[in-house]
Amino acid sequence: MENSNIGNSSLNSGYSVFEQAKAEYFKKQKTALWIYYITVGVFLVPFLLILSIFLSNIFFVGEGMFDYIAMLFFAIFVSAIIALVYSIFSSSNKSANLIINKEYNNYRSAYKNYFVRNCMKRYFTNLSYSQHTGIPKQLVYGTGMIKAGNRYHSEDCAQGKYKNVDFIQADVTIQNRTADSKGNQNVVTILRGQWMIFDFPKKFNFRLKVVDKHFGNADIKVDKDPITGRKMKRIQTESISFNKQFDIFADDDFEAFYLLDPSFIYNVEKLADSKQYKLMMCFIDNHLHICLFDNKDFFEPPYKEREFISEADENKKVCDQISTITDFVDFLKLDHKIFK
Repeated sequence: MENSNIGNSSLNSGYSVFEQAKAEYFKKQKTALWIYYITVGVFLVPFLLILSIFLSNIFFVGEGMFDYIAMLFFAIFVSAIIALVYSIFSSSNKSANLIINKEYNNYRSAYKNYFVRNCMKRYFTNLSYSQHTGIPKQLVYGTGMIKAGNRYHSEDCAQGKYKNVDFIQADVTIQNRTADSKGNQNVVTILRGQWMIFDFPKKFNFRLKVVDKHFGNADIKVDKDPITGRKMKRIQTESISFNKQFDIFADDDFEAFYLLDPSFIYNVEKLADSKQYKLMMCFIDNHLHICLFDNKDFFEPPYKEREFISEADENKKVCDQISTITDFVDFLKLDHKIFK
């Protein structure tokens, strides 16, 4: 009973810290918005007054509407004012963001410490969770699954056991940023989603890659595998629907079909159809790497106050995201004897 009271006290304390951080953040957010609106209004209202006077002189006084010189000056004037207003909008918006940045980071940290960590404890054992660290890019690129970019970021790394299956999961964002000769920048997002690694006692001496045909940035070059040194070959299963949805590559046909039995194929299709993401998976040695492209980051708090409904709703949202990890173990039966 005493331990239970200590646990409840800890939870209550954690929620109190979150509530305080949430109140501070939304309070500063409102203050920042008022600063933003007032700053813009100070410059926008005089501009509209000047503009109305200018237009009335052109269109309602004499034959001003045919005065092309006046129209030219009017066009220059409007262009200059638009550029000025845009600059003010941008700078005031940046100032507003600077005001709330510290409070948002505190709010985000408190949210993850309370909701994410506590929800994970319900499902996983040997849990280690860090919101600021992720999966190293060498590990991701070393699989040969995804095209590389010149920007890589990973966070919200969770590591633990589920049904005696070891796993690592984290958000991963890969981008490629380029600039032309004029300095115009272009950013292409190669991946924004989740990367999961499941560990098995059984060692696979081959490589198998299953890629959703809509996963545009997957590395599907059919060449020598960087790990085994054997050439990857495109193969097809007996399932027509699976072959239509996925590209399959392996460096050993026999071993690949050992894993791609009808039950496994059915469950992969079922998972892919039930979720809003593009899926890629790869068996390497005794690991299964799973990459999901859903253009989302997991475990993020509501950005606006009206989006936060209740503690119960946030718990449900986080648990639903955690189920993405557990579903792969449950649907694919990764804890069964085929992987031992």
